[in-house]
Amino acid sequence: ELDQQQPIEYVDQIGLVSLRLLKDKIQNEEFHVAVWAMFNSSKNCADTVNGFSQELISDSLNSLAENLKFVHSIYTRFLLLPKLLDITRSTESHVPGWGHGPGHRALHFVSRSKTVILVAEPPSFLSLFDTIAVAINEVLGVPNSILIGPLLAAPESSLMAILHTLKLGYEKEKIDYGGSEQLLGKEVTPQDTLQVQFHPLRPFYTGEFVAYRPQEHEKLRYGRVPENTRPSAGQALYRLLVETRPGETQSLLSSQIFSFKSVSAADGSTNFERIQMRKAGVTQGQTPQMGPEKTGSTV
Repeated sequence: ELDQQQPIEYVDQIGLVSLRLLKDKIQNEEFHVAVWAMFNSSKNCADTVNGFSQELISDSLNSLAENLKFVHSIYTRFLLLPKLLDITRSTESHVPGWGHGPGHRALHFVSRSKTVILVAEPPSFLSLFDTIAVAINEVLGVPNSILIGPLLAAPESSLMAILHTLKLGYEKEKIDYGGSEQLLGKEVTPQDTLQVQFHPLRPFYTGEFVAYRPQEHEKLRYGRVPENTRPSAGQALYRLLVETRPGETQSLLSSQIFSFKSVSAADGSTNFERIQMRKAGVTQGQTPQMGPEKTGSTV
């Protein structure tokens, strides 16, 4: 917790970074989209955290911006439960330039309720944006930090260009190590063909791996659903977007789409990871990321 005996000196700017302008950027919708895309590009995050959506990230970032404060320095205490025994060591800091202080000095602080978010002026050899990025990752609750620092430092007009550059590394890792991008557009294996089922009126979920038939009498191919889609009331068939090749989407009829038996309309669990794990001799399911749903277009 914060060391209440040490006064907190609030500042409106650290270096050349204005707190007001930073808050505006964190609340910007394009920044939210960039963070969401970065989250989905990081397989370690997307596979580990269930229930994340772009709406949830936007709400968290807006709340963070409202509660974020710049301070000159932060001192915290370590309390041993349940008697709240103070076990903080008052020793010289190992961080160059900080020297000997009255307690434990920190770069940032996030309260348990996430309503108090403080970022302190870092040493000259540390980036302020990287420090802020650590606080943002903590507020979002992701298990593996995502590279938000460059997005904070980039001009708003360059967010998508920076994002594209950063994503190249993630996509390369997926391709080089046999990621699921390689399956898109390829013919469904005989083993997986036995697992397909036809339910044209069921909803489909973001990231769900499906089988699609490009034309009548053609063989099934692997595809991926880029967004939550469900039919409107009374629709017999509907159209939905399917990623048929890496970075390429097509609008297909729901009658062309087949789901895998591990996917049910009740739980929406996806075959995305199961296909990859089975190639390695393991069977595993995965819950897709649940975001805002889109109603399928009419035929």
